Amino acid sequence: MAIITKRRKAYSVIYHKVDENGITKQIWETYYDYSSALIRKREIENEGTHIKMNIKPNTTILNFLVQYAAKIGRNQWSSSRYESNMGVINNYISQVVGNKKIKDIKPNFAIKTMNQLEKMPAIGKRNQRKTEYIPNSMLRACYALLKSSFDYLVAEQLIESNPFYEQDSPKSCKRKPYKDWNLEFVQHLFESVDDVRLFIFLHIMFSTGLDIREIGGLSWHDIHISDELIALDQCYLCSDKILDRLNKNTVQIMNSKKIIKQFECAGFTQTNTSLILFYKDVPPKTVHIHKQVALLLRIWKERQKEFMIGKNPYALLITLINGKPCDDRNMTKLYHKACVEANLKKLTLAKFKSFSKKENQNQGISNADYFYTTLEHELSLPKPRVSTAHAVQLHQKKFNSKIQTVLPQQKNEDMNLLLQQIKDNPELKMKLIAKLKAEL
Repeated sequence: MAIITKRRKAYSVIYHKVDENGITKQIWETYYDYSSALIRKREIENEGTHIKMNIKPNTTILNFLVQYAAKIGRNQWSSSRYESNMGVINNYISQVVGNKKIKDIKPNFAIKTMNQLEKMPAIGKRNQRKTEYIPNSMLRACYALLKSSFDYLVAEQLIESNPFYEQDSPKSCKRKPYKDWNLEFVQHLFESVDDVRLFIFLHIMFSTGLDIREIGGLSWHDIHISDELIALDQCYLCSDKILDRLNKNTVQIMNSKKIIKQFECAGFTQTNTSLILFYKDVPPKTVHIHKQVALLLRIWKERQKEFMIGKNPYALLITLINGKPCDDRNMTKLYHKACVEANLKKLTLAKFKSFSKKENQNQGISNADYFYTTLEHELSLPKPRVSTAHAVQLHQKKFNSKIQTVLPQQKNEDMNLLLQQIKDNPELKMKLIAKLKAEL
């Protein structure tokens, strides 16, 4: 049994599946039009994915592509690539092929299709300014999908030859060169940062060269900074976890033993992604921590709770003020804001990480080694610029901790039950919000 539910502009097919351990799990699969979701629902309930595609000369090209993605692509592509290709079909290719059928494919089909795609207005992503025409990267994605799928039509003798082999692949456009880092820029950035979490994050990245997702997944159990190790400058960390935002379809097919925690969405819950803390597929990475950074982490470990109003059950090295994990979105926003205030625009975080491991031109050691060995004073936490709301929350935290021992904790079972029902039922939440807005 499978059901279809509408989620914003997408349709989710929901069904249950028994995994290799005999545990029944709920599976969510996202589609961007109702007909595709309906086809998948019928496959789950009646036929199964092993049935051969129903393709004839009168079948529309769009219907063929949807079937191709569901039958062949689902078994050959990763979940993220499947989601991407379905977006390519629905947002771009469908606008060009329209109601054309397989029998209408001519030798010049590829030329006409790619010319139309090049002149198509782009669809902007959330919080991003859209370009005038479809991006070059999306043109290549359309070309690759059409070329590979039309090989199937040739194999089934529905067309004589694949017209996309006669069409050149769209060339990748040359990006403007990014501004390069130097040690003066690095020093100026560290001096300009007043957010404690960003300050810790940048020093870990510059010292170790870890990726932003790897740093987000670090816990205090991974950090080794004892007195002996500090004296010998042999402090290190072991990175075996990643904090990343993944599509919920991808999470469903992951090995459940790898997943440490799937965090609940706060506020707006109608999203296809979820923040996941999970173990890496590769062996743990052991990386040296410079002595100055190790001393800084020791200070941070002692004072971290002063900057939090929530709990930190997974002992994460960097969290938000409410105790929830600080993912790449949060950190990137803080970084860009700091760069603007320090007048260090167009200096990317990726270049910052790679610059730390490059060999210093004059010293024959890495830029990170040279930077930390030439520091004139020990690192200390910056004075944080706390917002009024956060200052009140932190003050209330200290006040509440003092009166909890005096006042008994009150239980309100009815209210807890109502909150749990709202949390479990997003539709009920949206109806309640709409009703409150109507009464205001």
